[in-house]
Amino acid sequence: MKNRLAIAGFVVCAVLMIGARQTAIAQARQSEAHKWEYCALTDSYGTGTREKPFGIAVVTYFEDAGERSEYIRVDLETSRETLGRFDLAQKKAFAKALAKLGDDEWELVGGAPSPYIKLSTPGATEGVAIFFKRPKRP
Repeated sequence: MKNRLAIAGFVVCAVLMIGARQTAIAQARQSEAHKWEYCALTDSYGTGTREKPFGIAVVTYFEDAGERSEYIRVDLETSRETLGRFDLAQKKAFAKALAKLGDDEWELVGGAPSPYIKLSTPGATEGVAIFFKRPKRP
């Protein structure tokens, strides 16, 4: 009888230790999963010449050391339809930037007005930033 109780006690202790270890591992993973990195689409514009318009979109990455900007450029093919189409160049650059962020596994979390941001919307008194996040990479 004492052997059975000892074995049962040993099994219970082993199960509790394994359960505690699994809980600790799960908590560590959850803690890691809640570390995020952030970026924002902060500007988009069309520029160039009437004959060769191009668009630029600016993605700003927020890092421990500060911020870093990446400029995404789209050149329009020269044709009668694209002459002076700075608006089209801007839209294409904006779309390319969004597609790139999606390919890089960034998730859209929202937009917010900010005097710091240059991305403009019609009728807005200050710019709007479009923010993204993804789990922090090692």
